[in-house]
Amino acid sequence: MVKEYTAFSENELSNNNQPYIPEQPIIEKNKNIHLSVETRLEKILSNWQVRPEPLEIAELIREGLTLEDIIKIGEKNGIEQPKMDITLFEINNMIPYIHKIVDHIFINYPGYKIIFLGRDAEIIYDLFKVKYGTPSVLLPASTSLWKDGKFDNGKLGKVFLETYGINDDVLVNPESKFLLFDSGFRGSIAYFIRRAIISQFSLDDDYVRQKFPIKLVSMIYSKGYGTQLMQFDFEKNFYTNDPFPKVSQVVGYTFQDHEFDTYGCDRFAYRLAMSMQLLPHYHHMCDSILEVDDKIIGVPTRKEISNDVDTIIKNEENADGRNASIVNPVAAIIAQYKVLKSVINT
Repeated sequence: MVKEYTAFSENELSNNNQPYIPEQPIIEKNKNIHLSVETRLEKILSNWQVRPEPLEIAELIREGLTLEDIIKIGEKNGIEQPKMDITLFEINNMIPYIHKIVDHIFINYPGYKIIFLGRDAEIIYDLFKVKYGTPSVLLPASTSLWKDGKFDNGKLGKVFLETYGINDDVLVNPESKFLLFDSGFRGSIAYFIRRAIISQFSLDDDYVRQKFPIKLVSMIYSKGYGTQLMQFDFEKNFYTNDPFPKVSQVVGYTFQDHEFDTYGCDRFAYRLAMSMQLLPHYHHMCDSILEVDDKIIGVPTRKEISNDVDTIIKNEENADGRNASIVNPVAAIIAQYKVLKSVINT
């Protein structure tokens, strides 16, 4: 049974385009092996609502997927080659630090189920899932889903959380541990998720705070709901060669001009987190929910694509560019490819 909470066309809700239900592997061992890499990538691109799982992209890489394949298949499906030279430069600078982040989580949080908050932390989720394979999930964490209290009351929030592995059994189990992980910068959305857990499962505030600590790539405020995961030792040449020029478009000064940083924070972590937020995404934020076979998942309703993913567009929705939603599924798969290729031996 599919129950619609916002309007989608019948074609978008057809069996061939059902959104992926978390915790169920898209590609099992040897499944779809008879299908060509091209055919499987075309199937991925045909479902604009569903970001491909990292294990699926990793499988395609192992079978010979190349950047040229991604661009060619994108063009074949009506998406021209994205302009992303600056973005690729930032990704190359980012990759070693994404490895440091996932290594730190794996070493310091054994036995935890890691809940990465999407979309901002999705690239970290990708590498963590493929590199370590330990329990983790990408939870839609759009402001429109959580901040307005939509999931505070009624059954929707509970079923939604259960879909992503947060249920009565694990919550009452004293051995179960979770980590809410986001890019930055205060931990507000993670706080709203904890608030929903408290109300939906009738749990004590302190109990949930202890069971769901919040960690961020960058914490820039003295008061917030989380703490920064780690400190970063960055390349000294970043002082002369700005590692994140797209971020500099937004903040208005380069990495070298640290005297303009007003937050008194770890400026490298700050720019690393913002660069992750400005990566191309496969789809717009999940601003709606959809019931599929007694599960509730987050889905996007907007389908606009930006071909130029290097330029930050400032508009009424995004006055300063800091929360730019850059959407291009081909560019997003290229970003996934670049990060996952760093850990996959083909």
